[in-house]
Amino acid sequence: MPVPGACWIIKKSLSLVGRIMFKPALVVVLAVSTGLGSAEPYPLTKDYCNLFVTYALHAKSLWHDGAEGGYWGDGFDHKNQNGAVRGNCNTLLTYAMLVRGLDSGWLQPADVKALERAGLDRHEMIKYIRQNLAYLVAHHKSAAAPAAPAWGYSWQSSLWMQSLGPAVLLSWNEIGNDLKDGVARVAAAEADWVASRPPKDHAPGDTGAEENAWNTAAPAVALALKPDATSSTLWWKTLRSYSVNTFSHPADKRSSQTVGQDKVSELVSTTNVSADWSLINHGFFHPDYVQVSGQHLGEAWIILTLGDAVNGTNLAEQYVPYSLHNVRETWENVMRPLLLPTGEFAYPAGNDWTYHCSTNQGYFAFIATALDSYDAAEAEARALEHVKARREAGPVGRLLGDSNLEWWWEPLVCKRMATALLHHILRPGIIRRPDVDATIDRLTTTVQLSDANIWWHRTPHYFFSVSSKKPKLAYFAPLGGYGDTAPYTTLPGKGSLLPKDPWDFQPQDMKGEKQVAGGTFWRDGKAIGAVLCMQFSTVILSRDGFRALPVENDSLTDPGRTVTTVAGSRFFPALKKKKGMWLPGPWLCVDNAFGFISPSGFRWDPAGGWNQKSVAVDKVGPRADAGAWQMLTADEEATRATAAVFAEDVTSTGVVAIIKDGPQGKRYRARLTDNGVEYDVLAE
Repeated sequence: MPVPGACWIIKKSLSLVGRIMFKPALVVVLAVSTGLGSAEPYPLTKDYCNLFVTYALHAKSLWHDGAEGGYWGDGFDHKNQNGAVRGNCNTLLTYAMLVRGLDSGWLQPADVKALERAGLDRHEMIKYIRQNLAYLVAHHKSAAAPAAPAWGYSWQSSLWMQSLGPAVLLSWNEIGNDLKDGVARVAAAEADWVASRPPKDHAPGDTGAEENAWNTAAPAVALALKPDATSSTLWWKTLRSYSVNTFSHPADKRSSQTVGQDKVSELVSTTNVSADWSLINHGFFHPDYVQVSGQHLGEAWIILTLGDAVNGTNLAEQYVPYSLHNVRETWENVMRPLLLPTGEFAYPAGNDWTYHCSTNQGYFAFIATALDSYDAAEAEARALEHVKARREAGPVGRLLGDSNLEWWWEPLVCKRMATALLHHILRPGIIRRPDVDATIDRLTTTVQLSDANIWWHRTPHYFFSVSSKKPKLAYFAPLGGYGDTAPYTTLPGKGSLLPKDPWDFQPQDMKGEKQVAGGTFWRDGKAIGAVLCMQFSTVILSRDGFRALPVENDSLTDPGRTVTTVAGSRFFPALKKKKGMWLPGPWLCVDNAFGFISPSGFRWDPAGGWNQKSVAVDKVGPRADAGAWQMLTADEEATRATAAVFAEDVTSTGVVAIIKDGPQGKRYRARLTDNGVEYDVLAE
């Protein structure tokens, strides 16, 4: 069991508390007991708290009194595991963060008044916290006679402890010994249950990283509440084991290195990321599960840090190397190159969860503070704008009420924002500096993840990727600086851009121009298509046609999309039924921001409603007989000028295209033959 370090944590807590004078003596005690004492410890504090207030006001309408206390949402229906206990614990944490914000002066005066008008002053929020804790404790399976429906000992229940634990520690002096003992009993039971099972190893298409990461929560909460319990040694060992088996790499089992007090090879029993650091879940390359796994490791550190402040221990400090095992490697090799100027990640194989919901905040804050990453800090600030935009787009008083998402998504967003804010409070690190040019605005790189069958190339002007296994698709995202181009442009879609399957993709060494990258699509040993990625634009050549690219058109792009061609402008309203149509001419520009070029015109098909999780997408694509399709970030004038140079020749032996790489770029001749793709730079 780790050696307590009371002096270290008390000095740290007092240094934070000493920065500000509090009037109520009780507040000083609370600040010391949690290590939270700065009036505004992070520039985005008030932004986060303002969003908490929005949800807290709405959550009051979701409250139900119960025999043992009360709950938010749909109760503890075990079939709805993402709602039920998870939704309740995330709401519980939101209320606890607001109580802490009121005590510490983090809220704007208008937000304080909004809470008071709604009957959610400090006293009332603590009342909700106590009642919900009573309900959670009474319904857990560890109770002598658990109330029905009971929860616990499930594959997700440790995940729910991630919010329950911090909520209790933040409210430590407010909840009474009975509730403290009840939550400690729940945490101990869940930690013992996790300890009785080995960390999950990957199965084909199913990483164990996420489950292992969230299974750090139960032992972390148990240790934070009862560090001297009989089982504390077992919990500490379990926490270390699950942590290093999160981003477990094939080389770990052969490693002679140490992590903390352990040899890596003795702790690692799984392989949950590939040799190239990619991660496969739900059967495809899934960046969401990299970020959420990292976030969970960071949350275990938060839980221990809050517990250290209560108990005078130093568990969090000892846990740091375990929480960071292979975190930098997955960030640098996979996630950072996928990070777009919008503050969101690109999804080369698509995403079966959501877009634009600010669910990456906890991961960004973890990376920013633990790895001193300015890119992550900048992304956190920019990504926060998405949930603000959704709030503006939706019904008054809702965070995500504009979309087709279930009720529990709003408390989930709040939970991840709470995680982010706690990281910055407890481990102040690099924060956003608006005067600094972030790397994510100017990155040019080509990445091939062979194990995941993913390839992408990006410049400051666009992102282009190919997923050549499951699912097979290509994706083009126009970039141009977050301040210059709206962040809601294109999204990956099933089969987008590419000829119909079957085909295989092979990147090529595009000799000559440094900034040129590309590859060839093969079928039965014959090249059927190719992509040429230049400095300012991308062109796809195909002898087998194209499929459409999704263009977002929903409440975030309201009132809709203005599409301009040689024949003039047409307006496609967001979320409204409208017939698709062919648009003539060799070019098309969307909202005077990004353009497409192909000689025979384009088809535009409106979504007419929500047709993906949290978004709606229209579809745009060239005619079936087209042999080339150029895509670029450009306004109407630049798109028209680029199209004036464009020409294609489709023959039985291949496709030849003359391309200008945007108005400021070079001219190229690209040729697709049976043997692949090649290009020449043409004289101006």
